[in-house]
Amino acid sequence: MALKLVLDQHRFPRLDYGYNVAFKIYDEDETAFDATGLTGTAKFYKRHNDRSTFWRDVARQVTVLGQVGTVINDIAVSWTTQASGEGTFAFTAQSRPNVTGYIEVEIQLTSSTVKRSTELVRVFVSPSESST
Repeated sequence: MALKLVLDQHRFPRLDYGYNVAFKIYDEDETAFDATGLTGTAKFYKRHNDRSTFWRDVARQVTVLGQVGTVINDIAVSWTTQASGEGTFAFTAQSRPNVTGYIEVEIQLTSSTVKRSTELVRVFVSPSESST
């Protein structure tokens, strides 16, 4: 079963970056997940059949992976309390929301012997007046 991911926010302005998004990971029993020894990476996807943007607007930015496509470069996670699955990630100038509409987020946890991912959590990228 997938790990449960809880984010502190579910709406992000398009093209904004430089702020932390906090999260917590729970195991299948709804208890805090011990991520000790694991490296976390935030991953972002957009489903191809999502009608919130037109395919031609997304095509340049999407790497095709079956039913989903990557729309934001991977972001390394910073652990707040690793033993209880609490951490943050921050959008950067190179890794920020650039496509409006619904996208999905997961935290992938890895070590030399483990690779686990949380469930996908749906978030919304709202239009922004930023131009860069």
